[in-house]
Amino acid sequence: MRYYELEISSGQKWYFTCTILCPIWIHRFLDALGAVSCRDVGFPRIRITSGTNSFVSPRLYAQGQEFVPTVGLKARHRLSAYGKSSVLSSILYPIYRQSIQSGSLPLHAALLEYGGRGFLLVGHSNTGKTTCCRRIPPPWRALCDEEALLLREENFSSRVYPLLNLDDFVNNRTRLVYATLGRIPLAGIFFLKQSESDGITYIGKAEAAARLHSSANDIFLRYEGGIEKDVGEQRLRRFENACQIAGNVPCYSLSVSLRGQFWVEMENAIAQSEPSSRLAIA
Repeated sequence: MRYYELEISSGQKWYFTCTILCPIWIHRFLDALGAVSCRDVGFPRIRITSGTNSFVSPRLYAQGQEFVPTVGLKARHRLSAYGKSSVLSSILYPIYRQSIQSGSLPLHAALLEYGGRGFLLVGHSNTGKTTCCRRIPPPWRALCDEEALLLREENFSSRVYPLLNLDDFVNNRTRLVYATLGRIPLAGIFFLKQSESDGITYIGKAEAAARLHSSANDIFLRYEGGIEKDVGEQRLRRFENACQIAGNVPCYSLSVSLRGQFWVEMENAIAQSEPSSRLAIA
């Protein structure tokens, strides 16, 4: 048995137990997620097991007064890339679900870093998140291009934890930094829109909340077909979190062209919202 510890935020820590037959790609995934080996485990805990019964949905098993999500896969069974992605999604699901209860929000978004702060590029599939990550020049860095966890800290500040692109990971295309920086302070949220020219517009709290809620729903769609019994309650909590975040983080609509410098628009917007910011264009 191997044990891992993952600290998502100052108020959220997860433990993982892996049976001896768990394949190496499970351990690689936990390492890429930012988990570290430990000698003992506490709660909340996710159990990853390998045996004769194959299931990839998180199942809850009582252990004392706690419920332990358990993700299982057949021993020595060679999974397709899609099968691996389903297993890894099921490992992430309890983390996402718990994060909602603490005021956080998983988003369908890319995360860029500049000057030690995070900039979220939020958009549905095929809106250009990965393209933006490929085009961003130094000293900007792309940390993830598909999913990010927006965290509400105890002091009501917002931080972001970069998450894996599961399709890239299971197909051995991992190339971004992901969790190596841990959670970083969030400077702004930018909703992507493809355009002939670059431009940026500040958007109000109501519109920003609706867009954040829609992005979070993108993440949970894969689970609500059979696992969730309280879908309505979960969606309401996600919307409440989106409203809180929209009221505390500057949000913008970002038009991105194929050849423009959209990052300059972002730098200008943040510099204007924070007069003392060091993000002014050199």
